[in-house]
Order: sequence, then C-alpha cells, then structure tokens
Amino acid sequence: NQFVNIFHICCMGIGMGASVLTARFWGMKDIQSLKKTITLMLRLCIGLATIVFMLPTIFAPEFLMKIYTRDAAVIAEGVLYYKWMIPCYLLQGLSLTCTIVLRSVGQVKIPLYSSIGAFFVNIFFNYVFIFGKLGFPEMEIEGAGIGTLIARFFEFAFICGYFFIIDKKICYRIKDITMKCRDLLHDYITISLPVFVSDTLLALGNSAVAMVMGEIGKQFVSANSITVVTQQLSTVLIQGICHAGCI
Repeated sequence: NQFVNIFHICCMGIGMGASVLTARFWGMKDIQSLKKTITLMLRLCIGLATIVFMLPTIFAPEFLMKIYTRDAAVIAEGVLYYKWMIPCYLLQGLSLTCTIVLRSVGQVKIPLYSSIGAFFVNIFFNYVFIFGKLGFPEMEIEGAGIGTLIARFFEFAFICGYFFIIDKKICYRIKDITMKCRDLLHDYITISLPVFVSDTLLALGNSAVAMVMGEIGKQFVSANSITVVTQQLSTVLIQGICHAGCI
C-alpha cells in the first residue's frame, strides 16, 4: 500500500491546493473561474494517476515491490494485490479531489454519506473475499484488493455521480473538462503548487521510512503495518478538525 499511499497524499495536495482558489471564487460568486480551477485540478489528477502511477503498476509491479522489500514471498503477494489497484488510482483520485471541492463550497453532507457507505462496503466485501464467505473462494490478499476496488468504485459513483450530474451549486459537468482555462493557470500554479509539493514530500518521506523497514524483515513490516493504523487514527482526527476549520 505504500505506493498507493503516495498517490493518495499527492491527490490530497492537488485537492487542497485547488480548494484555496475554489473557496475564494465561491465566495466571490465567480462560478466561471471556479469551474476553470476544477478543470485544472482534474487534468492534473488524471495525468498523475495514469502516467505516474497506473503505468508503473501495470508494467512493473515487481519493481515497485522490490523498492520496499527483497522478500520474494512478500513481492509475489504484493503483485497480486497491485493488479486490483490499477483502476483504483483514477477512481480514488477523482472522488477525493471532487470531495475536497464540494467541502470547499460548503457541501459537506454528500462526502459524509459517501464515507459512511464506503466504510461499510469496504468492510463487508473485504470480509467476503478475504475469508471466502457467501460461497466465494478464500482469496486472502487478492480478496483485500477486490474489496478495496469495490469500495473505491462505490465512492466514485456516489461522489462523482453527484458532482457531475446532480449538483446545482457549481453545475460542473463532464464536458467542462475541455474548457479553456489558460488565463487561470498562473494563479493555480502559484497557489496550488506549494501545497502539492509539501504533501508530495510528506508522501515520499513516509515511503522512504517504509523502504528502510522493508529491509529489516517481513515480521517487522507486519508489526509496523498494525502500528501505522493506530497512528493514522490520531492523524485523521487532526486532519478532520483542520479541514473543518478550512471550510
């Protein structure tokens, strides 16, 4: 999950960087500039997902695993998991960035309902496919990948379905991704780039720590995976408080 986590944090940087402008333009009621900002954000997200993350995962999953560990058994299991993560980059990237935009214009209930639904979908399908329940075969780590993929698709359908089809505040539609927005590019880069770079450095730093831990051995990797979850409980709580303050 380390490589996937890098993408997740990068998308947080893209979305939070864009939200500085989307919140500004929403306050000014400048919907056209707001749409241009979203277009730039989505183009960056899609480019990052496809070129930087999806292609390496498709063509070099073993190489990605070898960055973090030399254990052949762990590498083999990781490759099985990666094949289910390929579509997750686009699904997660679009749903995450659109969620941040919705929050920046005060629409906080839709992301909340999506998170609640995805939470239970993820737990249910992980349980079914990992342990082989309800007549399905026991798929272990592949089952975890399938469960995550289904949860990501649910989240994408819920958030992006609302954002691109139903939303009446911004009224951003899929066709708007082709709109001209060069006049806003300088402001977007100036304001969003520092946020994106700082978050990317955080992701790379966390990944570097994982590389070191992977050299110690798979027992240590397993133990660290558990402790990281407990650390994330406090981190996510603090992030929620901060995002609420931003809104």
